[in-house]
Amino acid sequence: MRALFILLACGVICACGKAKEATPEPEAPPPIKIMEDQRKQLEKAKQVEDTVQKAADAQRDVIEVQTGGQPAKKADK
Repeated sequence: MRALFILLACGVICACGKAKEATPEPEAPPPIKIMEDQRKQLEKAKQVEDTVQKAADAQRDVIEVQTGGQPAKKADK
């Protein structure tokens, strides 16, 4: 009986001890950049496409004026 009392007392004393300090959660890893290089290349291609289209429109207008026609009306995007 005495041994049981001692074991219970030890259990209560250990349970009432200081709580362990909470360890901070590890920082989340940076987001994964999937196909980032391909996205950059696609953006560059879109910019080049716009430049080429503007040059083609300008050339078409020059040809129309030189052949005696009216330049085409520009469509707003």
